[in-house]
Amino acid sequence: TPGENAHWVLDLEHSKLTSRARAKQRSVQISDIKTRLANPMTAPKTVRIIAHGPNKTALRALSAQGVALRTPNLPAFVVGNSRADFEIVFARFDELPQLATSLPPIAPTSGPVIIADGIQKPRLIMSAADDDGLLELARAFASHKLTTARRSKLSVYELYTNEDLSQTVNLEHGRYMLNSLKQVTFKPSWQPDSQTLEFSIDSAPTTTAELVLDVRSAPELAKTSRLRVLLNGQSIGYTYLDKAKKRVRFALPAGQFKPTGNRLTFAPMLTPTEKTPCLHKPGAPLVNIGEHSVLRVNDNAPLPRSDLTVFAANGGPFANNTSIVMTAKSAKDISASLKFLAYAARQFGPRLANANYADSFDNAHVKTSNILVIGPHAFTNKTLSMAAPRTVKTALAGQAVNMNIGAVSKPQKQASLSSDLAFRLAARTSTRTVRIRSGGLASVFASPFTKGRYIGVFTTNTSTGFANAVKAITRPSHWNTMSGGVVRWNTSSLISTQNALTVTGAPVKVRKKTVSDSPLIAKLQNAWTGTQNKFAALFERTPKTRKSAQRTVQTTPKEHTKTSASIPSLRGASNPISYSQKPKMRPANFKLPQISQPKISVAELKQSMNINQINRSLEKKFSGLKHQGQKIVGRTEIPSFMPDWLKNVKSAQAMLLLLICLGAILILFFASPKANDIR
Repeated sequence: TPGENAHWVLDLEHSKLTSRARAKQRSVQISDIKTRLANPMTAPKTVRIIAHGPNKTALRALSAQGVALRTPNLPAFVVGNSRADFEIVFARFDELPQLATSLPPIAPTSGPVIIADGIQKPRLIMSAADDDGLLELARAFASHKLTTARRSKLSVYELYTNEDLSQTVNLEHGRYMLNSLKQVTFKPSWQPDSQTLEFSIDSAPTTTAELVLDVRSAPELAKTSRLRVLLNGQSIGYTYLDKAKKRVRFALPAGQFKPTGNRLTFAPMLTPTEKTPCLHKPGAPLVNIGEHSVLRVNDNAPLPRSDLTVFAANGGPFANNTSIVMTAKSAKDISASLKFLAYAARQFGPRLANANYADSFDNAHVKTSNILVIGPHAFTNKTLSMAAPRTVKTALAGQAVNMNIGAVSKPQKQASLSSDLAFRLAARTSTRTVRIRSGGLASVFASPFTKGRYIGVFTTNTSTGFANAVKAITRPSHWNTMSGGVVRWNTSSLISTQNALTVTGAPVKVRKKTVSDSPLIAKLQNAWTGTQNKFAALFERTPKTRKSAQRTVQTTPKEHTKTSASIPSLRGASNPISYSQKPKMRPANFKLPQISQPKISVAELKQSMNINQINRSLEKKFSGLKHQGQKIVGRTEIPSFMPDWLKNVKSAQAMLLLLICLGAILILFFASPKANDIR
């Protein structure tokens, strides 16, 4: 505007802003593939694997495990021309131009690479100069994480520099610092999120544990604040946060663990000390589980390595030196085999990434290692079928198995307005009988090809239905109930038909030591143990001898004998042994087969009875003399005038008390004034 106070005016009504933009289409990057696989919204539901060549079985199996370890849910794997949300293609360098013209050229001398391609439907192209390079790239993809680099090509050497794909924490017999398993930290809030430790246990049915927590809390917390500890959704206890620092113990009894999917949850419930009329709560409280928290796992009765519970937890003997034979021929059965391997990788990590993969027993290397057979028609090998357990042979013959699972099934809650109706429902549920004729069949037994090796088989007892069997066994309810040496299952139930047997010649797994490996500490512990044993022998109480009852001998007028045909056989029962029928202790009415005895005359019998009476009287006299001698020496007998607490003193406590008394006497002796010192 003109004038002395001139200034500019911006007229928006007559102004116009013009911009020109051009859409720039960028190529798919490796980081995009990594994010797409990990996100629950974009993760593929079906994955197509395209592989050919002599190693196609291994390429399919390894890529399926690699995808399963990167996705939040287990996808379905397809082969052939089926449609899928995501593709993995294996091709040599000279085959890349046939796949897409937009792929960058790669020098034949370069190493194996992973190429990200596709916009609407992304895919990973695994490429190398030869078949061995493709196999190496597939193993790296199944065991290492992808990089976050924003480029479309990744070499195999970059994969090896990345972190390993996370494995599930597998707990064995030993002592674990809690912060080495999981860093349990709570946010400074009045409603902090709970923290969960997930782990697996190979001997879940017989394992007990003790959790020792070093809990520290802020002073602004009320004494009614609590820290709850839950195992698999069941509360095992809680502690009040009434001290700034405290150490609490929680017992985890046997029977509460599962082979996989165990969840130990720490859930704080906080309340403030000051009662305010509004919802405002001053301050941000802090709860911390200290670094001295310990989880002790006690497995006093470890399961054999051939038990299917061990395989479900950590792969068992097939985690090392294993050849996997995949016998599936049709596309449907191949997809089911890939799903089984992918689910196993999600349970115990990439432990099968270094295995050798084949489609038959023709490979000589297969027979010298542990063998895991997956697929239908698994017992076509004659040597393998002859070495199979008895219950496997009966299953392959089409024999049905029946079992009342009421005694071993988990109790179910029943509720009704009528107590009689609720009781009838519970009674009907507890007496359910399971019958399986056709379905899945799994077994682990000794290898007939090489001594000390294992063979594991996951198949069906019929020529069809393998896909349905895999669909059932890859559910947590079936997977975590596998036990024993042979199991059979259908879509609704799973039954263990034979106990696991120890394989002779197999390498023995060394149990984790719970003490320090320091030589000095070990030497001191051995010396202390020897001293304790010596003092325990001095203070040992001899058990009181019980008077032997007079034995009556009855003579049989007739000699009874049994032939070898009438003696009970040691063959296994035709029906599987249920949980309630497993031998625990010898029953009271246990009877051995009667064996023929020589005839004894009455005179010889009387003479032997007199000799027995003389021997018993001599033993009684010698025991009395020994008892009196021990009274004089003072080794075992404690005078009756001593208090009861002194009679119950253990050997270690008695030794400690003796050392304290000696120390007190020495102190009094040296501290008392001497005659020469008095002036």
